[in-house]
Amino acid sequence: MILDCQTIAETFDAEIQIAVKRLKDSGVVPKMCEILATQTQGTLSYSNTKKRKAAKFGIEYEAVQFGPEVHLNEVLENVNQLNSDDRVHGILIGMHTYLHIDSEKL
Repeated sequence: MILDCQTIAETFDAEIQIAVKRLKDSGVVPKMCEILATQTQGTLSYSNTKKRKAAKFGIEYEAVQFGPEVHLNEVLENVNQLNSDDRVHGILIGMHTYLHIDSEKL
């Protein structure tokens, strides 16, 4: 079986555009935040791709980047703050995290 990935991606994109329009029509501006406790270039590059996709669909995107000295509790506190913010509709965790950050807990 041969999959037409371009057509599948276009179908998903169309569905996302419809969903975002419905949200905006009801007064909701969708927003996602990404937690980046890493300096891994692959993760940061992928984060930029998510940022561009969000802009394409009219979704607000915010990256919260932490330096290598960050402690897990500080990152978790930030996640809890974002989770209690009614303007935030999704929280992503950029993987891979710094080695000293327990990604399972995060």
